[in-house]
Amino acid sequence: MLEQVIRNLEINAVHAMGNQGILKIKTGFSENKSYIEFSIVDTGHGISNDKRHQIFLPFYTTKEKGKGTGLGMYIVKQIVDQHNGYIILESKIGVGTNVTVGLAVIKDTDN
Repeated sequence: MLEQVIRNLEINAVHAMGNQGILKIKTGFSENKSYIEFSIVDTGHGISNDKRHQIFLPFYTTKEKGKGTGLGMYIVKQIVDQHNGYIILESKIGVGTNVTVGLAVIKDTDN
């Protein structure tokens, strides 16, 4: 399931950049170390503020007609929610987008 999250985020990032740009994948922990985080960062066209609230809706797409189902980010949100995680979307038009996913660290109960 988490592989699907990464794949969908990568597909969207690559599409946003077209034939050029930089795609970065970052990993780390939240400030309080209770969540492991990974970020997909692109230098694509960015997402406007008025469209950000729609990104995770089913069948919403910014792609041309016939180029996307509008389910990628919806599926990402559903999977992350099932894992009690969070998504932070930061974007600036003409600069790019950073999508960070946080998943709770599983505590070792044997120690």
